[in-house]
Amino acid sequence: MKLDIRAAFAAALLSCVCATSALATGAIAVNDEAGTSAEDAGYAVGYGGNKKEASASAMKECKAAGNESCEVVLTFEQCGAYVGNKAYYATGIGSTEAAAQKAALAECPTCKLIVSDCH
Repeated sequence: MKLDIRAAFAAALLSCVCATSALATGAIAVNDEAGTSAEDAGYAVGYGGNKKEASASAMKECKAAGNESCEVVLTFEQCGAYVGNKAYYATGIGSTEAAAQKAALAECPTCKLIVSDCH
């Protein structure tokens, strides 16, 4: 019986690892041109098994939200953030959403948070 419980636990753990790796990368796509305020920037977050899949997902979601000029600005493995103002933007990554936001704001202290996410 102990072997059955251990085998079941190992199988459950393995399936969690495999499920997690299926969406191992996130991406942020934005529609944010110079002169656009942070509140008016369009954006989307997408996920995939790699950078290419995550980027494609983010672009699809960004365009589906009605944004015409989407561009992938960041891919991330844990958490990512995008900040901007009418003249500048910055991105940040981190192990937590707060860390990603802090990293982005450190690059552009006058910017406002537009989007951040973790997967």
